[in-house]
Amino acid sequence: MSTICPRILADGRCSNPLCAYAHAVFTCDPCGFMCISQSEMDEHNGSRVHINKIRGESLVLLCPICRTRHGGQRGWDYHLRSRKHDLAAQRAAVDPTRVTPEEMEHVPKHTFCVTCNVHIQDIYWDRHLGNSKHLEKEKYAAFKVVLDDTEKDRNGVTVQANFDFGIVDLAVAASGQVIEGFISTSVPTGRITLVNIQLASKKGAIPGHSTCVPWLRLG
Repeated sequence: MSTICPRILADGRCSNPLCAYAHAVFTCDPCGFMCISQSEMDEHNGSRVHINKIRGESLVLLCPICRTRHGGQRGWDYHLRSRKHDLAAQRAAVDPTRVTPEEMEHVPKHTFCVTCNVHIQDIYWDRHLGNSKHLEKEKYAAFKVVLDDTEKDRNGVTVQANFDFGIVDLAVAASGQVIEGFISTSVPTGRITLVNIQLASKKGAIPGHSTCVPWLRLG
């Protein structure tokens, strides 16, 4: 099974035309997850981990009336229907169903993992740092930094265009597809030379299609 190209992860691009690694990267920002195929991403999107993350099940919520902690949206919804919460709301003269929970920034005897966006019990903190899921999210966070950095303008040079060809039908590819772009510089005496354009392709994702994304090298 192919894996993500190490150069893509480290630099955001790969200049080796013979590279055997995968260059198409699918990402899920809420979960800090990345993979190399749409089928893997579809499987992730249907997973309990992803669904719980989207629903806010990894959050620790505090009831401002009862001063009690509850895990995730499901725990909060259960608390709203409880007799204890109903009585506390009556004493405070508020509608028990309209109480807004507070997301806790600090949970006693827990450490908040910024990478995973979750509170971890202190006694399990060291184990968490070595956990494969945590390490995957650290790798994802580093990859996102690289991507953000590659999108920045460099030394006054700006590239304007959407150079992602996406999925191109074979009939269109046979006659050629044209994308216009503009390269400019804010340095009055600067000169720009387009040295190379290279396509990073992901073949076989969809029968009869090829996904291509060009890399531009300026000099």
